[in-house]
Order: sequence, then structure tokens, then C-alpha cells
Amino acid sequence: MKFGLHSLPLLLLLSAPLLLSLGCETVTSHLHAGQRLLVFEILFDEEVQFAGLRGVNDNMPIHQMWDILPNITFEPVDKETKTNTSNQTILTYQGKIVIRIKHVENELDSISTETLTLSKLAETNSWSLNQQEIDRLKHLLNQR
Repeated sequence: MKFGLHSLPLLLLLSAPLLLSLGCETVTSHLHAGQRLLVFEILFDEEVQFAGLRGVNDNMPIHQMWDILPNITFEPVDKETKTNTSNQTILTYQGKIVIRIKHVENELDSISTETLTLSKLAETNSWSLNQQEIDRLKHLLNQR
């Protein structure tokens, strides 16, 4: 059987259902999982002090989202805070502290603690949690 340019519309018409079925269900649900942008917030006395962003697989269970906490870089929400001093490399909060994970405006999970220490990254105004803090927070999560 010989196909010429005049058969192209017929070939496209016949192959369209196959292409659509592959593209709509199989590829979307298994190969191209969506992304969910998470916001990690640190609150002190119910006021957001720091926030950090991270994209994760849309299918990631909430309990696994805490595993990326060591990779979050936190930025001060209020740029005029005491975190702007160049010689300060450690910041410790004591009191009512909450770390929460949000997606859009929905709170997905949170953890409360009475103390939290952040370390300043060199040459920036960004902050992170050291491994000792991460381990302590994971212990609190496991106790829930």
C-alpha cells in the first residue's frame, strides 16, 4: 500500500486516539508527576520570622516532606530584624516556636518546640538548621 501526501489527514485522524490515550493517562500519571511548591515557615510567638521554599513531587506523602528540612535555606521575613548584623552567625529562639509546612495557603503539617537554633550561611542573610537541630526535631516528630 502506497501513502502519499493526500493520505496524511487520514493517518493523523487514525493515530489521534492512540496519541491521546497515551498522553492523557499513562504518561501523566506515571512519568510526569507534578510539582508542589512547599513553604517552610518558622514562627515565633505566632509571627512568621523565616520562610524557605522547596519544590517536591506532587505525590510525596506529608511525613516525607520533613526529610527535606535539612536542605531548606530560610530567609528572614522582616528584612529589618536583628539577623542583618554581619557578625551574628547563630540565632536562638526560646518560647513558643512552630515550624510548619504549607502548600499555597493550606497548612499541611507543623511541629512545636520551645527552642530553636539557626545558623547563618556565610556571606548571606540566609539561615539553616544544623544537623543537631534536625535530629531533635525528627525525634519530636516521631513522638507524636
